[in-house]
Amino acid sequence: MRKRIPVLCLIASLILLYACSDKLNSRIERAFQLSEQESYPQAIELLQKVLQDDPENIDALALLQAVLCKAGNFDQSIVHGRAILKIEPNTQAYQNLAYAYRRLERDEDAIKSYQSLLALSQEDEQANEQLGLTLAGQSRYEEAIEPLEKALRLKGEDTFLLQTLGICHMRLQRYEQAIDAFERIIKTEKTPEFLAKARLNIGDVYYTMGVYKKAIERYAMIALEQDQNTYRLAQHYIRSLNHVSGNKKRKIINGILFPPRNDIAKTLLGACGSATLKMALNFLNDPISQKPIAEAIKDNDGTDPYSLWNFAVERGFQAYLGVADLQKIKYWVNRGYPIIVSILDPKYGEGHSTLVVGYDELKDVIIAHDVNHWIEEWEIPIAEFQHAWDYYGRSSLFIFPADIDLPHNFEANIYAQSCLQTERGRFLYGQGNKEAAFMDLEAAVSNQPPLPIAYAALARIYADDPSKNARANQCLSTALKMGHSNGFTFLHAGVFYKIRNENTKALSVLKKGLKLYPHAYELRQKLASVYTKLRDHANAAIELEILKTQCNQITYCHDQEQINNDLFVSNVFLSDYGKAIEANQELIELSSTLEKKYQALGNHTGLGILHKQPEVVKGSLRQILDLLPEDDPKRQGWNDLLQAMDKRGMRIDVKLEKDTERGQVKFVVYAIKSDTVADSTSHAN
Repeated sequence: MRKRIPVLCLIASLILLYACSDKLNSRIERAFQLSEQESYPQAIELLQKVLQDDPENIDALALLQAVLCKAGNFDQSIVHGRAILKIEPNTQAYQNLAYAYRRLERDEDAIKSYQSLLALSQEDEQANEQLGLTLAGQSRYEEAIEPLEKALRLKGEDTFLLQTLGICHMRLQRYEQAIDAFERIIKTEKTPEFLAKARLNIGDVYYTMGVYKKAIERYAMIALEQDQNTYRLAQHYIRSLNHVSGNKKRKIINGILFPPRNDIAKTLLGACGSATLKMALNFLNDPISQKPIAEAIKDNDGTDPYSLWNFAVERGFQAYLGVADLQKIKYWVNRGYPIIVSILDPKYGEGHSTLVVGYDELKDVIIAHDVNHWIEEWEIPIAEFQHAWDYYGRSSLFIFPADIDLPHNFEANIYAQSCLQTERGRFLYGQGNKEAAFMDLEAAVSNQPPLPIAYAALARIYADDPSKNARANQCLSTALKMGHSNGFTFLHAGVFYKIRNENTKALSVLKKGLKLYPHAYELRQKLASVYTKLRDHANAAIELEILKTQCNQITYCHDQEQINNDLFVSNVFLSDYGKAIEANQELIELSSTLEKKYQALGNHTGLGILHKQPEVVKGSLRQILDLLPEDDPKRQGWNDLLQAMDKRGMRIDVKLEKDTERGQVKFVVYAIKSDTVADSTSHAN
């Protein structure tokens, strides 16, 4: 589904208001300027002073509401929005109110704000669009259709809105209208992946109607060139539907809401654990929103199963970490309970939490509600699901109401004690409580049957302690024998050998892991780092290029800077200066500090000279001079070098120093007159 540009709090629209005001308070003008510079605290303070003198100043109130919203203070933004509405009805105030409510996951209040706005201005395009999408997200499909259709009439054919409209009709079993909405996408859309998705949707409509022949025809229209993932799924459906038998069934748990759209919960991008747990707890009548879960479990740093388990227990639920299989999944889905599973995301190769809500034996898929799939169920071919699930040892989190009676052997069947001890041990070690971590992990491997992930985690932790070499080796050996299909075991083994400087062994286990899971991001990341450590820059560059592509596809990936830095170094060692320049150009833009940016620009200058690209050199030098303070003594040397670039009779040379042992490079740049042997100026970054 096409990603949406988020509806931001309306500050920019206030420009028109200010332009029409002859006697606008100069302090409000200054506050507006500060808000444009993202100096929100200063803008807020200034506007509060205006309101102390004039509590009903509508201009100050409107700007303050918008600035508070932009600054993420949604509660106070709502307070000031309501204050505006007490003075006069205001469409802008309603729009900002609705946005703030949605960011606080108060969708019912957001819906009321949009409805109030539309009572003032029925033809407001944005309000109709957002009302329709918000209602659809609340599974209020009947109510969503009118504002969605009005938004489409006002703004023209829009793929995302048509997609949502089609899904609403499909949920209401209005199949002709659903097909019409998806056909409209095909008539107007040019992007291949969205065309493929629309055709898949039409096939799904016919499948739901039981018209399998037409479903297969639509699935067959999808080409590999349009979108590989959609094509692969369509081909899976075709194979499954060509082998229809009467004893296959579909089961899905109704009443589970989908997670918030990413353009609204944008501070939680990548927080799949909290989104998944929110869906599960909401279904069990706990109204908690996603934000407090994310804050409690520190979801932005990556979700660990123990934190999810602990949060559910603290909320009063029965919760069990365990190892499941497909039959256990179906057993509990049939009884109306979804399961949180840890998988390797099939698209991005990252660890991922998703909520299994059903299965379809006719299509041969597991059905999940997922943070990356807004109001559509995520259908995963069963073989693909099991493979992705195996990566983390089929880790599963079962959550039940406090009063449910479970089968007497339930905990033993899912190895609940071993799983809890393993995950708690890993969590405690991450918190720095090593003694308690060892106790949990040693207890986990003493249980019967022990789990390979417990041995792998224990080996990885013991690798940090030279006095535990014998025990570490024993644990790792056992883990590898038990966990041959468990990608996480290979990851731990790779880290283990890398810590011990046994890099040949590290390469071996990481390659085995990648053979099983070729798109596993962490495995490839560790493999690239081992190649870099071995100074095998050719293989390091290959792995880093793949990593770079993967990282750019992951919204919440924070490794771009490190990947480009390693690529730059590897390509310099390989004397491939063109690729080094490309990597370093991105590194300049990604640099997290001024010092790193300055260093990258210095490297860029040297690279440009080596690769005979004068414009690269000049551009880098100008950026360096823009960065350096006026009184910085380095300015003179860099300025001399820039001037030398434009002077006839002046030649610029560079000396490249490679530290093979440390895997580092340094450029020493010279400005040399063509008729002189001695150098005039030397600059080292």
